[in-house]
Amino acid sequence: MKKILILIIIVIFPQKNILAQGPSKHEISFSISGGLSTLRYSGDFGSMKNCIGGSFGIGYNYYLSKQWSVGTGLELSLHNAQITLDDYSDSYSSNDGEYDFEFRTVVTNYKEKQEALFLNIPIHVHYLTPILKNHHFFVGSGFKFGIPVSGKYEILNASISNSGLYPIWSGEKDLILNTQEFMGFGNFERQNIKDDISLKIACLLSIETGIKWQLDKAFSFYTGGYFDFGLNDISKKGKKLIEYKIDESENFVNNSVVNTKVIGKAVPIAAGIKIRLSFNL
Repeated sequence: MKKILILIIIVIFPQKNILAQGPSKHEISFSISGGLSTLRYSGDFGSMKNCIGGSFGIGYNYYLSKQWSVGTGLELSLHNAQITLDDYSDSYSSNDGEYDFEFRTVVTNYKEKQEALFLNIPIHVHYLTPILKNHHFFVGSGFKFGIPVSGKYEILNASISNSGLYPIWSGEKDLILNTQEFMGFGNFERQNIKDDISLKIACLLSIETGIKWQLDKAFSFYTGGYFDFGLNDISKKGKKLIEYKIDESENFVNNSVVNTKVIGKAVPIAAGIKIRLSFNL
């Protein structure tokens, strides 16, 4: 037992002394943040609601000097948004398995929410200047590259009116089918329809500022604010909002606005409060 205690003392105390030495060039940190964290859409579509979210992550900083450092890390960030459409209509050529026809749809009372989770890889530069004795004011800027981990949407409400124009049956006048629900034609109400969203890798401009509180020679506590702004469109277009599909039970599916041309660009935006606990290696 005595030998074990001596070994523990030998292992622990040198490590404690190493942590206490300073200044160190290497810093590991754990962070958590929260506030506005949403998807911003462009286009004339209706209205959108910004939502809250947040992130947590681990970071590494290398100090070039007492004032300057460069860093990177890994961060999981959650973005939420909600969109409401004005009355929307669309028409396009399709096939019911036997005949070509023009599929027509009118959508009203449409409301959808989205949730996107990204794994961010930040690359940033920090500058520190002393204030309040051993504490520092800091400002940092750089970029984040967000890899989409998951994307989900839920249609909260939608009133859909579908019809089909069949020129081949028209004779002297056009034949429009609008009551054959087994073919996907008629009036439908939709609530709580859930599915996945396809997203691209995001590139964000990132800025943060605040106070670095020096707890002791080894540990620090950061408090401050941050702002992340997406620089590229993360939406993958190519789908219709109401897509006619004969292999579906009702012959059509509802897709997210994020994957259609209903909206323009979709970019992630985040701003809020961040706290970070760090220690020197």
